[in-house]
Amino acid sequence: MNLQSDPDLRQCITQASSDLCAIVIRAITDERGAHLETAIAAAGFLAGTAMLKSTGVNTSTLPPGSPIFVDQVNEIGPAIVDHMLGLISQAQPTGAADLTASPASEVPQNHTPLRSMDDMLQLLWPQFRGIVARYCIPPQFAAYAAAGTAARFIIDGQKILPPAVGKAIALESMVKASKTVPPANMADLERPPKSLRTESVSRPNAVTGNNTVLPKRSKTLPVIAVAILALIVGGFMFSKFFKIKVEHGSPLGESARTSDQIATLISTLEPYVPSLHRNPENDRYRVSLFLYPETGDSKGKMIPIRDGLRASETSTLSGLGTRILGFDGKYLWLYVNEPIGVDPKNAKIIGVDELRRANPAMGDIWISSARNIAFSRRLRIATPDRSKEWEIDPASLVAVPAVREKTSIAAMLGFKVDSYFSAGALISATEWIGVHTKEEAMRDFAVGASISSENRASATKDFRFIYRGVVDPKNRSPRIISIAPVSDVSYLNASLLRFDPVSPPIRLASPEGFIMLYTSVPGLQGTLVIARFDLSGKIIWQSDTGLDRAQLSQVLPAAGSTAFVGTRVSVPGKVSEPILVIVDHQSGKLSSCSLWQ
Repeated sequence: MNLQSDPDLRQCITQASSDLCAIVIRAITDERGAHLETAIAAAGFLAGTAMLKSTGVNTSTLPPGSPIFVDQVNEIGPAIVDHMLGLISQAQPTGAADLTASPASEVPQNHTPLRSMDDMLQLLWPQFRGIVARYCIPPQFAAYAAAGTAARFIIDGQKILPPAVGKAIALESMVKASKTVPPANMADLERPPKSLRTESVSRPNAVTGNNTVLPKRSKTLPVIAVAILALIVGGFMFSKFFKIKVEHGSPLGESARTSDQIATLISTLEPYVPSLHRNPENDRYRVSLFLYPETGDSKGKMIPIRDGLRASETSTLSGLGTRILGFDGKYLWLYVNEPIGVDPKNAKIIGVDELRRANPAMGDIWISSARNIAFSRRLRIATPDRSKEWEIDPASLVAVPAVREKTSIAAMLGFKVDSYFSAGALISATEWIGVHTKEEAMRDFAVGASISSENRASATKDFRFIYRGVVDPKNRSPRIISIAPVSDVSYLNASLLRFDPVSPPIRLASPEGFIMLYTSVPGLQGTLVIARFDLSGKIIWQSDTGLDRAQLSQVLPAAGSTAFVGTRVSVPGKVSEPILVIVDHQSGKLSSCSLWQ
């Protein structure tokens, strides 16, 4: 059988090359895109291995990776190389690159493929065998399909990789694979898996009159044929069938509370067509609002906010970019290139158009700099020169004049996590309860020491005990008369929880007591544990959140529960999953969800 005189076989090889091109791209694409040199090398490895296997030499008794030299490879190799180089030289140049240039003498170090031959063969060989079987390509012609795929990558990537270098990568990969025993357990090309075998029929060859084996029509073949034809004819169908869809989005900025939900902005990379050396500037993102009930009785809901955004438009680095502004009792206000309100109860969205209609005299002030948008109990907006400021009435959306408020930098940037942690509290005018190390009890809470109004707990990796003390209230600042631990049980890096940096610790009723936070164990596997104890220091309940204590990023306290945002304890080689955990103050019940939405 002669390839040049058999148009049906050439067509099958062309279609197989197209299928293999898409499979290679999908296999090597990661979050940064597809590496062109690796794609070319992968096709070359497949071509070289197909050459070796077509000779019928039994390699199963030889150690994988050992060199092997077969005369037949040297005989058939030049024709396959000529086939690849011919496809490249006959293609249409898209720039100044020379498609007819001879292969480079060596592959430059900065153009080395990122994946090994064994890695690529283990990953792609079964799928390549399936394609060859589907189009009933004889074993001696299988390498042509892979060589054609290498040619496609070199042609398509000519603007970013000199064709001479691309040819050198392909040739080097072919030669290496054709002279190396392939990885173990690779099934023979001539015996594809049953699930990939295709029945065939004989059809007269239009040129020679001989019978050529072609795929038999089946219920699924027309669909496959249409998809392949679309890949060849135009890029539209390629983008339709082979877009990469990102499985989940990631949290964007800080979360916030509504009346009964925890709200988090989620940024998701929109589906994209994989390409060689993908340009991140072309990526687009969708921003949605994820609402999770504080009771944990549902999986939460996603509300689409904006799509088609560039990465720069979802940035939160400045503290003034995309973010949740605050909840005014009716609307949760966001800033996503402009102020947006969301009613958490019915997912109704209030945009700039609604604000304009409610305030016709204010013109286009709503399309304002992020610096002129703020939140303090209500949404606030100022003129560019900050000479006038208004706040939005949630009932009517009407802007009413407001007195300009001074906002501290700490409030603008958000409070640090440890500012919610306190060292202790006054139970009464004459009683103190707190969590201290022995050194702290002797130094900061020794007899005669005055009690600070702030009492912030220091973040140390020390074990603390629950202490009770007697206080003299006669002085301007209460002073310790006596203090002692209630038991010999200690808690690593313990502290009491409070609503905000200036409030005393949260005091619970029935029974009266406090919320304590501590770390489960020393070291990198330490998780955040929440406990409740009564006024005597007796533990009522304890709940391990599973959050990495060192990576705790946000605390959202309320009267009945507290939400914590952070990540799971890290696992080597994996990105830590961001999670939201809500702890019920009365029972210690945990509700949690992933923030990969």
